[in-house]
Amino acid sequence: WAQQGTWESAERAELILQRLEAMTDPTTNSGPVAKLVRPTAHSYATVIHAWAKSGGGADAARRAQAILDRLLTETKQPGDEDAVRPDNVIFNAVIDAWASSGDPQCGSKAVELLRQMKDLDEGLYCDNCAPDVVTYNSVLSAWSRSGHINSAVQAERILKEMILARKEDPERNPAPNVISYNTVLHAWSKSSLDGAAERAETLLKFMARSDQGDIVPDVYSYSSVLDAIAKSKTPGKALRAKSLLEHMLESPAIKPDKLTPVPFNAVINAAAFSAVGTCDEERREALQVAVKIFPLMRSLGVEKDTISYGTMLKAIANLVPAGDKRYTMSLQLFADCCDKGLVEDLVWNEVQRCVPDRMMSDHVGMGPVKSLRLRDLPRQWRRNQRSNRSRRRRTKGAPEYSKQNSGSKNNNSNNEDSQPQPFRRNVVISEASWQSGRDM
Repeated sequence: WAQQGTWESAERAELILQRLEAMTDPTTNSGPVAKLVRPTAHSYATVIHAWAKSGGGADAARRAQAILDRLLTETKQPGDEDAVRPDNVIFNAVIDAWASSGDPQCGSKAVELLRQMKDLDEGLYCDNCAPDVVTYNSVLSAWSRSGHINSAVQAERILKEMILARKEDPERNPAPNVISYNTVLHAWSKSSLDGAAERAETLLKFMARSDQGDIVPDVYSYSSVLDAIAKSKTPGKALRAKSLLEHMLESPAIKPDKLTPVPFNAVINAAAFSAVGTCDEERREALQVAVKIFPLMRSLGVEKDTISYGTMLKAIANLVPAGDKRYTMSLQLFADCCDKGLVEDLVWNEVQRCVPDRMMSDHVGMGPVKSLRLRDLPRQWRRNQRSNRSRRRRTKGAPEYSKQNSGSKNNNSNNEDSQPQPFRRNVVISEASWQSGRDM
């Protein structure tokens, strides 16, 4: 039940736990079963984990917290020496429940539990409640997800506290690992504070200079900093992001088979958002960055995703003046995206920004584009949508429901829908130029 990931399954898991507790209650059952069937710390941690994964937000986190509070209350009452005493696994599960809740107070709630663990470690009411690296990473994750304006500042403060404690007493305190640092970098990438990108870069440089092998920056580390740069208001951020990406690709710690489109997309995004309040020279530089990075993914064996196409179209819409070059580039990108089945809302919206309605309607061949929604486009163009992929994973091979629009089409609609419908390309001389990334 704990693995189902729903509110109902978490309730079922807790109900089973309550039955176990009732069977061992000395006031209602004193027979041999009471001694043989007892909930363990793992039982409680499993139910708390069920609430953490239930998607129930703050209400689920409060249910998890209530289980921990009840355990702490019961262990302080005399009489039952066999009562389950909470350990750091149970505490970590509750912190994870708060981190997953999306509640604005989840960061402060997680810190309260961290302080409570430190206080209880020396007491008599818990077993091994000393915070471990999972504890700290869960607290960092809570701040990172909290949406609080100072979440990144608070996360970095916890990280520094962790580093200092490790130096003072390495026997008792865990060392931060790359997940710890990456979580703080993620917090900075989501921060709206001035200087967030600089703070993220400083932390990344510290990781790269460190002689600790377990905090060497990975692709996620660089991607978070690139995301922070893309969202910043720093002049020349496209070139800055490109330089950092090149540094990542030169790093011996970054293996080619570990590359993802995320850092490349972030650089193109930095270029796309270099259009506001910038001079013509910076806009040209930003466009050159986008044009160089997009084909670089293919040369490195990195599969483009829908974000790659949508962000590149955004860069064209923002940086290329209206005219034949803009329209040709955009339609070629869209055609390639259709062939790969990656058309989603971002791509569909951005290509309409790039190309006039009449021209777009002629190329799509389905009537006025203003009246078309994403779901109206051929399924072949959308076959690899993220929602479709996740649905296939959830159904585990179950047949798809294919009659969503029953009555609106004739009986041949399913056969037509299942046939590949490639985007209609215009053959133009400039296509070879665009494919090479030269002389747009």
